[in-house]
Amino acid sequence: MIGKMSRRIVIDADVAQAAGETHHPVSSACRRALEDIRKICHRVAMDERVLEEWKKHQSRFAKNWLASMRSKRKVFFIKPTNIEDLTEILEGAGLSGKQNEVALKDLHLVEVAMASDLAIISLDKKARAVFEKVSRSSPRLKKVVWANPTSTELHEWLQSGARFSETIGL
Repeated sequence: MIGKMSRRIVIDADVAQAAGETHHPVSSACRRALEDIRKICHRVAMDERVLEEWKKHQSRFAKNWLASMRSKRKVFFIKPTNIEDLTEILEGAGLSGKQNEVALKDLHLVEVAMASDLAIISLDKKARAVFEKVSRSSPRLKKVVWANPTSTELHEWLQSGARFSETIGL
């Protein structure tokens, strides 16, 4: 059973890739986000597609982090079932061809988030913007939180339970 503070969070492979061991601010922020997730007792939500992306792009730090999360039984595997619903939502959102490509590329992240606790941590600003546009016409998608690991508010959000808030600027 997942505790009150523990959430199942989808982490995009771009975060796993950026969480290298350099001193670059983005790299440091990604490592801190992953460490916070582990320390605060959140779980990572994945499906096979997310895991495959991680395997292709993860840094050594992220690989070790995921192994640690697995050993602590903090990896939650999901089989999303609502792809048809989401595809219909995308078709009715009035996206441009390029926006549709961006949405389809990361649709699996949204599927996993909707099948878990409605939270995604990603560096991908284009995908976030497209899904924010789509969410204007979909109450279901409005509840999915896209958090950027470089946000100054991320640590506090994770500590407070990583819950949806209309006012959070993650």
